[in-house]
Amino acid sequence: MMAPSMGKVYELGGPDVFTVHQLADLMYDTIREYPHFVKVPVPIAKAIAMPREILLKKVPFPLPTPAIFNLDLINALTQDTVVSPDALTFDALGIVPHKLKGYPIEFLLSYRKGGPQYGSTVSEKVSTDAYP
Repeated sequence: MMAPSMGKVYELGGPDVFTVHQLADLMYDTIREYPHFVKVPVPIAKAIAMPREILLKKVPFPLPTPAIFNLDLINALTQDTVVSPDALTFDALGIVPHKLKGYPIEFLLSYRKGGPQYGSTVSEKVSTDAYP
């Protein structure tokens, strides 16, 4: 007997929509670090990634894949990744998604400057005067 969810495509996303910048802000707030961002325009990012892409076609052995500045990631970041309005979601599976703040990001507490016990709650906002 097949499960009713088999053979169907589900798009799973939380109740909130975030930008990459907002997610990075949330991460920096959680670990109590001063945010370090470098905004790179898409054409410049593609120009930085292009030599590796050219080498991939010319070299007979695989090259290591960097976590950032590979062309696939840059292209993916230029498009919004949101759940389609008519897609099957958590509701169709009987699952209630959690908000991103709180429990789902508690693993970041171990990266907190000063140790995981520094600060009382995940969502506590520390003024930027407290940063070194």
